[in-house]
Amino acid sequence: MWAAFGEALPLARSLGDRTAIARVAGHAAVMAAMFGPFRSPPDPAAVHALIEEGLAATDDPALRARLVYARSATSTLWLRTRGTDSIPAEARVRDAEEASRLARELGDAELESLVEESLMEFHDAGGDHAAVLESSRRQIGLLDRIESPSRRAMILFTTAHSEMDIAGDYETGMTLARRSYEIAKGLSAHELMHATGTMILAAYLSGRWELIPLWLSEHVEALAGESERACGMLSLGPAVGALVGIARGDIEEARRLLALVPTTSGSAIGGRGTMAQALAALGEPEEARTLAQRVLDDENRLTYAWVGLLEALAALGDWSALDDALPRARAFAGADVLITPLTDRAEGRRRIAADDLPGGEQLTRSALEAFERLGVPFEAARTREVLAGLADAPERQELLRSALETYDSLGATPHAERVRAALEELAG
Repeated sequence: MWAAFGEALPLARSLGDRTAIARVAGHAAVMAAMFGPFRSPPDPAAVHALIEEGLAATDDPALRARLVYARSATSTLWLRTRGTDSIPAEARVRDAEEASRLARELGDAELESLVEESLMEFHDAGGDHAAVLESSRRQIGLLDRIESPSRRAMILFTTAHSEMDIAGDYETGMTLARRSYEIAKGLSAHELMHATGTMILAAYLSGRWELIPLWLSEHVEALAGESERACGMLSLGPAVGALVGIARGDIEEARRLLALVPTTSGSAIGGRGTMAQALAALGEPEEARTLAQRVLDDENRLTYAWVGLLEALAALGDWSALDDALPRARAFAGADVLITPLTDRAEGRRRIAADDLPGGEQLTRSALEAFERLGVPFEAARTREVLAGLADAPERQELLRSALETYDSLGATPHAERVRAALEELAG
């Protein structure tokens, strides 16, 4: 489609058809702003020039609205391809606000939803995560007025992640992802994987691992023809599937799934971040640290990569590096509710290693309370094991029995065997 727009534009120019120039420029620029569908993203400077050409060619409010929206939304394209944005954030926000006003005046709910998505990016970059969630939920309110099934599926997909990451509501996230899935089954493989990848992640975090194999099989089948895309969701599915395989002791399957994750810098960021977490779980902390740091160099707000880095540094006992990483990870706590308990647990291990047992216990208990409140059973069980090493005998047994019950319910056999052996030793 991008190539077709490239052929259409010279024709419009040769005809002197200013409306056609603006129309083609608008369609092409909106596509460029999406970023994820491309194998090789377009040059952002060329896209910016295209937008300016389109704006100069029209006074039509509908065409201007799309072009101004695209000018606001191509920030991610600049950041992912150039590492820096050529346009100040304030100017992009002004463009988004103008596009939003025009969309409302035109009654264009689809464009209004696209602008909200753009604003989410700026709110997120500015650390206003409450505004991100509000913007996400406003898009749900537009669904009934949007004809495009692709746009409806996209709104449900992005809102599912906002509900999980910011609100910590995995049930709502799963429900929204299922709705996206029902629509996406009739769309492209890429859109289908947005939904299946989200459902796999929601099921992993909420402990409904029995739901994962069917969705993972469908995801991997769809991935066979789409693996070169820039979108990180495509490789997130197999990476999360690998975490389940490792936890259940199926290392061969886990490595097969990890082989599907591209490792090129700048690509598949979500999948590579989770791959770092998987490498730490496989007992390869140095490799996990290297990969996590590379991912964070590309996108420093990615929870999955922070998890991999923290786990790797704790396993290596590199406490100095962990001390440096913890405040940087905590800076993104508003973007994902899991950051705080994960950093608390990591810092708890750090305190324990430094013989600050009261401080370590307090942080570990705080992490456990958060994991229990959020309903993340696997991480809660892992945290109970850490806490059991500090508790007196009666509580130690209670913590280990609770962890064992969770591991057994998840089929996390290696973890269950380790805890069962510890309980037998206590009883011995």
